[in-house]
Amino acid sequence: MPWEGNHPATPERYWAVCIRAAQHELEAAAAWLMEFGVAGVQWEDGLAVTPLFADGPWQPSEAPHVTAYFPQDESWAGIEQELRAMVIKKGWQLELNDVASQDWEHAWKAFYQPIALREGYAIVPAWIVGAPFAADKMVRLDPGMAFGTGTHATTRSCLDLLIEHGAAKPRVLDLGSGSGILALAAAKLGAFSVDAVEPDPVAVRALTHNIELNGMQSRIRVIAGTFDDLEDHGGYQIILMNLIRELIIPLWPKVQARLAGYAILSGILEDALGDIETVIDASGCHVAQYRLADGWATLRVTQ
Repeated sequence: MPWEGNHPATPERYWAVCIRAAQHELEAAAAWLMEFGVAGVQWEDGLAVTPLFADGPWQPSEAPHVTAYFPQDESWAGIEQELRAMVIKKGWQLELNDVASQDWEHAWKAFYQPIALREGYAIVPAWIVGAPFAADKMVRLDPGMAFGTGTHATTRSCLDLLIEHGAAKPRVLDLGSGSGILALAAAKLGAFSVDAVEPDPVAVRALTHNIELNGMQSRIRVIAGTFDDLEDHGGYQIILMNLIRELIIPLWPKVQARLAGYAILSGILEDALGDIETVIDASGCHVAQYRLADGWATLRVTQ
């Protein structure tokens, strides 16, 4: 993600758009900003956190806010107008800062720590050495500029359901693979083959790198495109869709026709849950399991 509106080359400078809002409004603000096809989103929820390898909790240094990075190009004037109108409407605070690409593309790495998952599995940043996890249960990841680090509630919920129900032997389809985190987890769980579909060229580079980093070239195939670019028309025992409602709904009829097991759908705001359920029910499938976290919904769907 995002599936369209990406820039072919990394701009030299960005506008860092910081929206300060109440903690419970941050997810909605981030989701709204993503609709612009931004190059990156981050937020501070204002809550203390205890990293895996830290002695104690880290206290937040700033009030709750969400920040999005917009390339400084010809589209900015219109975007800025929409941003200012929305923050006035919502009663949020807006701050704009001029930043160079290198100021933020790599600085975040200092705060990206290993993520322990259930049953001994873990997501470990590629640059961290000596993490105490078994090699066969550890996904090494360098997300770069791609979506998918394992820290977002949607990704964590997808990983949780995937580990809970396993992926031993089946064929897996990961739509909107991003950094490849879900595709790699499925392979680590024993998937026979994984098709990782991703149209964003920036994400494809990160995805390909992470597959090589984990030695999964023989198990994971990268499709640089969308669902319609799949040449193989066979079925999949597991289909992963950590996308958004606006992509899941129109894609579902095509996806459902290829489903030979279960699907995990995520990237769904709780407010949009009813829309997704209606489409699933109409297709003859049903929601077998829910995960709700931080205002987001993740569903396991079966036939």
